Amino acid sequence: MVRVSMFGRLLLSVVCATFLLGWGGALHAEKRVVVTGFGGPGGGRARSYVIRVVRDQFHLISIKRLTRAAHRMHRRLSGRRNVRRICKAAGVDAVVYGRVLRRRGRWWLRLMIRDGASGRRVKRTVIRLRGPRMNASSRHDVRRFLKRYIPRVEGVEGGDEGTSGEETSSGGSQGIEETPTIPPVKPIHKKKKKGPSKSLLVDRAPYVTAVEGGLLLDAVARRFTMKPQDGNPDYKTKGIIAPIGFQFVVYPGAFVTKNLAGANFGIGFWWTRAFGIKSHRDGSGDGYKTVYQKIDFYLTYRWNILQKISSPELRLDLGLGNFRFMVDADMSAAGSDQIKAVGVKYWYVMPRLHLLYPVLPKRLSVLFSFGYMHPFQIGPTTEWWAFGDAKAWGIETMLGLDVRITWKFHMSFEGRYSYFGIKYTQAGQAGYDYTFVANSAADQYFGFVVGASIKY
Repeated sequence: MVRVSMFGRLLLSVVCATFLLGWGGALHAEKRVVVTGFGGPGGGRARSYVIRVVRDQFHLISIKRLTRAAHRMHRRLSGRRNVRRICKAAGVDAVVYGRVLRRRGRWWLRLMIRDGASGRRVKRTVIRLRGPRMNASSRHDVRRFLKRYIPRVEGVEGGDEGTSGEETSSGGSQGIEETPTIPPVKPIHKKKKKGPSKSLLVDRAPYVTAVEGGLLLDAVARRFTMKPQDGNPDYKTKGIIAPIGFQFVVYPGAFVTKNLAGANFGIGFWWTRAFGIKSHRDGSGDGYKTVYQKIDFYLTYRWNILQKISSPELRLDLGLGNFRFMVDADMSAAGSDQIKAVGVKYWYVMPRLHLLYPVLPKRLSVLFSFGYMHPFQIGPTTEWWAFGDAKAWGIETMLGLDVRITWKFHMSFEGRYSYFGIKYTQAGQAGYDYTFVANSAADQYFGFVVGASIKY
């Protein structure tokens, strides 16, 4: 008798447990759920899997039923009040939103559940993906999220539309094929716009910057060589010039658009100046105060060849520049006119090509640039008391490294070389149109620049 009683109790426990599990599953199945359209790359595949889970565990409702109610009420599926009223009219207990995102080279699936009875957000989560497709780990996270939080919705009662055959939990693939008329992601996107700390920058590709700029410390040596050298000393600057300055490039389109063509046009500025330097003539200890200053203003366009953070990037600049090496000397002093005659004040137009080649993506890149300078103004060396009218051309080249130290803080180390070739016409009357005789001059600058910048 005791054995039979124990067996009976065990059998009764199994039956009760089975009944309770079935009853709980029935309660889950009673939740009427709509899965909205998923945005982002691969959003359709992610939505298909979410629909599959919802159809197996709950009561899947076609998106068409919800959009019909929204159109009839002239409301958008955004905002707590609108969601509540639309879901009540359509008889929907829960709404699932989703979007596939890419941030800094990683892929994510953002899911959110709203309660149809109140319109409030029940839960929101972000699930890591291994690329735009879902894997076993992300599928497990999706199933766990839906099974855990959909049953928590309060749900609505009734609704003025019945449930048709295409909207049942076994309704086949019609829920997958439907395309929502009202994009469900918009309310989330609008909410982000309102926050003062949020901006459209969050959706930029990881290799696209909006602002680049920082401080510069330069070390420059100058040599001005005349031809023929007879009667024209080789002028040098005493010591190393140490200009300081800054540079920046701004891409305005990157603030307002994710379109690469619009986000790749920029405006740049470079300014360096040295203080307290002196120039002298060979064989003379006399020093003359000198001003060294370089200003460039340019328009730029960049092109990331493969649209990846590890891809080489080309930049084409078109700039207007001013380069000054002005010697301050008293013209009444003997020989001062000759030292002052090596002063220049170039105004030039310069097309320039930059190459940034990542060696270690996100850490180390090689920099190279080459520009051609076409001066349309040369400065004191072409005055009548110097060498007279002249024509000039120039090049500027750079080779260096860009190193990311931390976050978006970078250090750059660049070797620079600038060359201006000057051809004196010696046209006119000697002593009236020009004072000193020379055929040509080579104006060279050797520099090394250390920069500290932020690239955001």
